[in-house]
Amino acid sequence: MNIRNRLKNTFIADIYRFFRYSLNDIIVNRVYRTVKRGHYKKAISYPFKLIYTKISGKPKTVVIDLVSVCNIRCPMCSVPPDIASDFTNKKHIDLELFKEIIDGLDGYVTDLSLVYSGEPLLHPQFADIVDYVKDKYYILTISNGTVIKGKRLATLCNGVDYLQFSFDGHSKESYEKYRVGAKFEEVRKNINTVIKEKKKIGTGLPVITITYLVNSYNESEVEDSRKYWIGKGVNNFFEKAINLNLHRRSDDKDEEDLKHWLPSDKEINLYDNISESGDIKLKKQLKPCEIVKSPVIRGDGEILMCCHDLNNSVKIGNIQNIGFKEKWESESYVKIRKNGSKRKYPICQVCGK
Repeated sequence: MNIRNRLKNTFIADIYRFFRYSLNDIIVNRVYRTVKRGHYKKAISYPFKLIYTKISGKPKTVVIDLVSVCNIRCPMCSVPPDIASDFTNKKHIDLELFKEIIDGLDGYVTDLSLVYSGEPLLHPQFADIVDYVKDKYYILTISNGTVIKGKRLATLCNGVDYLQFSFDGHSKESYEKYRVGAKFEEVRKNINTVIKEKKKIGTGLPVITITYLVNSYNESEVEDSRKYWIGKGVNNFFEKAINLNLHRRSDDKDEEDLKHWLPSDKEINLYDNISESGDIKLKKQLKPCEIVKSPVIRGDGEILMCCHDLNNSVKIGNIQNIGFKEKWESESYVKIRKNGSKRKYPICQVCGK
């Protein structure tokens, strides 16, 4: 094991990441560019709210699931009804419930992640949702890039702070192999339209990231894709390891049906013991889990322990029955977060994060 891997989960690595990534993000994006966009109060209050969340143990980020449906069918995705059936019948969060949730978070969080199980831009009131929170919270969302036009384009470029596009491939064949139902040229054109509009507005926001889910059909194209998108003006290009999501599936697909998706590069693979005849298993995660600090609120109001507990196996409660602040500080929820951090729940053994 080299020195870099040995230091990866240490305090030294945390310090390095802060000065290498976080400090620059705070100064450039969360202060300077946010002021340039006209959100003065959000920019000025951020450093103080960040320190408060660190000291008090409050969540920095809360995830709110706007939409539980999608317009494309990726083989390893967990969006119902194609794979996960035991989920929720709530397709879109009600605007009034969203506002109620937000009003209950005031003073608690700095960041809102407006995406979870589906394509957020399919929400018919996406623009109204962003307008309600953009002056106070830093907004992140993730899109497949298929439905960007008109009011949605304006909302992304004027209200969202961090925008990720899932775009996996540098050829029509590899991209459409996984993003079933999406068109390579059309989506690439849509993303380039957002980049051009961002440059036209001139605030430097949103920060645009291309997330590239590496699989066996596109792993040879990673560097070509990186060069293309960085050249076009995106801020970041991030390779992500694919998860087969075997524990979430309610269809008839099993390990043998799905392991052909796994890349050969072990550095970007969540699994060990991969062979033609052998079983596969997730690599053991040694460090404490951090994602339990970022709870998910579903469209029906259920609070999930983390972004991977799709089927709500660890019961916390419904935000319509108890306020988020009260629930977060309750003895039962504190215990859940402590156990989740130590990966003590069955869901923790199969998530891969």
